[in-house]
This record gives sequence, structure tokens and C-alpha cells, in this order.
Amino acid sequence: SMCGRHLNKWFLMVVLLMLLPYAGAESSTVPVGGLFSWEQSAATQDAEQMILLMKRYGLTELYQYFSHKTPKKEIESFLTMAAQRGIRVYLLAGSADWARESKGNSLRKVIRQAARWNEELPEEARFAGVMADVEPYLLEEWQTDQRDALMQIYVQSFDAAHKYAAEEDLELLACIPFFYDTSGCTEALEHLAAQGCDGLAVMNYLRINEIDQISAEAALAQTYGKRIITIYELQSPGTDGLTDRHTYYNAGLDALQESYAAIRDAYAPQRVDYALHYYPLLLELDRRSERNAP
Repeated sequence: SMCGRHLNKWFLMVVLLMLLPYAGAESSTVPVGGLFSWEQSAATQDAEQMILLMKRYGLTELYQYFSHKTPKKEIESFLTMAAQRGIRVYLLAGSADWARESKGNSLRKVIRQAARWNEELPEEARFAGVMADVEPYLLEEWQTDQRDALMQIYVQSFDAAHKYAAEEDLELLACIPFFYDTSGCTEALEHLAAQGCDGLAVMNYLRINEIDQISAEAALAQTYGKRIITIYELQSPGTDGLTDRHTYYNAGLDALQESYAAIRDAYAPQRVDYALHYYPLLLELDRRSERNAP
């Protein structure tokens, strides 16, 4: 009967609502949205504003830079606030020349710092891990016949860092460009996915073929049981040689949502998370869309 059909629908809704609390980051199906934040002041001075903005956009992960000199109480008060709002925080760090360290000394130093802070923090307000942004293609070796050797060392550095992070109960996410597989670095990419990290965060900064551009990375993430995150650039054209082909600064957040929905559908049932680069630009785009609201 019609009545029965409605009842079933209603019953299903109730069951879904009961299950919702369990569908957090731990669930393998619900995608996660993250935000990069390179300015420490965002966490120490504008924390309330940044967290409100994240909540508005449903972002539940933050990749935040902190200097090793940051007073522990500032870290603690920020991580406590973030935890209360359901936000997982990763320590953001990295420099191109770290790719030259086969033992991953600089990366391990950052992981050690996060681990030391965690030791003194309440269990519910700790760093979840480290987001490592190490970009070997910015070094001169990348343009020469030294590329393979450089990538080998880069991967070794992540191997060493990942082992260390695991011992310290921290995740290590590797921030990478989308073009390793098309630049003759497929082997290094596979090694990185297999042993060097817990997730690949891909700077998918070319608005031409965003789905296919991350296909190799998504396949490796699936093979090795790692996370895959597609990152969107928000910086204005003209910054660091960016054009409208690279960034959503002019296209806007609705276009970004459309792109992400298409990526999510293309890879389902594999979960593809997303992240926005980076906080001040999201704030600017948010204010712009408010001004344009009817």
C-alpha cells in the first residue's frame, strides 16, 4: 500500500539519522574537507574567525603551520578549541630543499616537534599528524639529468620520516603535484604511496582535466590503502605565475563545488577528500560571495 511505502521511507530516514553520528572521518565513505593555513597568526590571533569559516564550509581538517618556537600554551588553546569544534589539526611544514635529505632530517625534526607537543597535550586535543609540503621540482636538479637521483633521495626522506611518524603515532601526509606520473617519476610516486606516507594530497592545480589528472595517484592510494586528497588553488592569478587555468579565484566557490562533485562521482566508491589552498583566500572569496548575495 502507499501508506506502507511512506512508512518504509520514513523508517529509512530514522535509521540514517541514527547512523549519522558514526559517519565521521573514520568512515571510509564520507569525504573530508581540509584547509591549508600557512600563517601562524591565523591560529594564534584569528582562531575564532578561521574555525567559524571552516564550520561554514564543512571543513573538518586543518593543515596549520606553527614555528617550533610557539609557546606550548598557544598550541594547546588552539588545538583544544579546534577539537571542541570537531576539527583535526595537522602540523604543516616543508621546504623544497628537504628533498635533498636522504635521511629526512628536517621532516623528522617537524614530526619530533609535533610528537613532543602531543606528549604534553590532553589526549583529545593533539596533532593528528604532519602535512609535508616538499617540492623537489622547484630545485635546479629537476631540470637536469639529476632528476631521477633527486627523486630517489626525496622518496628515501619520506620513507625515513614515515617510519618515525608511525612510531610516534602520527600520520604523515605527502603534498605532491599532479604531474609526477607524467614527468618520468612513476616509480618514485609508487614508492612514496607504498611506503612513504599515509596519504597523497595532490595539488590538482590545472582546471583542464581534474578527474584524469589524479587517476594514477588515486589508483596508487587504493592499491596501498592510503588516503587521497585533491587540493584546489584559490590564490589570485599573477601570484607565483598562476593564471585562471590554475586557480578558482575568479571562477568562484560554486565552480569549485561542481568540480569536486564530479571528481567524487568519478572515483566512487573510492573516497576522495578535498582541501583548499589556503585560508586568507577562502576568507576573501567568502566575503565576496556574501557581497554578491541577493
